[in-house]
Amino acid sequence: MADGIRKYTVTESQNIVLGQSGAAFVDTTGQYTPPSGTKIVAMTMLTDMEFAELTPVSTDYHYGTTLQHLVQVVILLLVVTLFQKALRYMVDGVRALYRLVAIW
Repeated sequence: MADGIRKYTVTESQNIVLGQSGAAFVDTTGQYTPPSGTKIVAMTMLTDMEFAELTPVSTDYHYGTTLQHLVQVVILLLVVTLFQKALRYMVDGVRALYRLVAIW
């Protein structure tokens, strides 16, 4: 099993999804550092934000340190999603064509 991956019960998993393993409310312009032994895994903004710095915990697993990198990742995810949908439509079309040929 990979380092850092744990098995949770259904209830534990649902609690983690709801943020019950820890959360922080930050309403200042200062830098936020999570408590020792924890990491930031998601952020939600209630107003327009502009980050001066985004620093990953590890350079092995990150998408960059600027908003530009984050936007590039979001665009890449959208392109992949659209490609998957297009591929699904093509497969459905080939299946429909195959059924027509089989009937004919």
